[in-house]
Amino acid sequence: MRKCYQWVVIAAVLSGCAEPAGDASSQSGDLMNDEQQTLYALGAALANNLREIELSAEDKRFVRQGFEDAVSGAPARVDVASFVPRIQALREQRLAATIAARRENGAAFLEQAAAQPKAVKTASGLVFRELTPGAGRQSGEHDVVTVHYEGALHDGTVIDSSLKRGKPVEFRVNGVIACWKEALLMMRAGGKSRIVCPPDLAYGDGGSPPAVPPGAALTFEIELLEIAKPDDARGS
Repeated sequence: MRKCYQWVVIAAVLSGCAEPAGDASSQSGDLMNDEQQTLYALGAALANNLREIELSAEDKRFVRQGFEDAVSGAPARVDVASFVPRIQALREQRLAATIAARRENGAAFLEQAAAQPKAVKTASGLVFRELTPGAGRQSGEHDVVTVHYEGALHDGTVIDSSLKRGKPVEFRVNGVIACWKEALLMMRAGGKSRIVCPPDLAYGDGGSPPAVPPGAALTFEIELLEIAKPDDARGS
């Protein structure tokens, strides 16, 4: 249990309590060696796990004080072991509030998207808008498709993009998240669509760290380049 507490504290400190800029060795472009890069990656990974509890500046002040007391060997101001359950409860409380707010914002965004010209809101809650009609055949759930896409959070933050990588992706229609599968089954080869996915058709309250936070609605632009039957797919 004590190890759990230590990781929580370190993660919280590293999520926003770094020293002010000025020391060149602290800047990511000036990492000196493999060990320093590994330590930097450790800090980033820990902070990603704690980002969702949204510590305020005042919260971070207390976290930093606890961390500094511990590393300096100063007497603890509270019985640390007895507070481990409270740490977990705090995280769960903060995370639940964050998810609820994110879902509320996502729902409003979905309604705005559904009001766009030519947008269709399906029974599942998916918002589908065709940007370019396809001239080829319609895809089936067992088909293999080749697509270009870009995905973003509702605030426009890009989470993934085959366009930026410069290489389309290939996969089976029935092997993707629910909103993608539903959208692809509505598309024809050569078509392009914009979809908005409610969280329960995407990654739900678990999210897909670090890019997709818990409870997030997602937007994708999908260009369906090619459809192949499973036995005709490349590499099958």
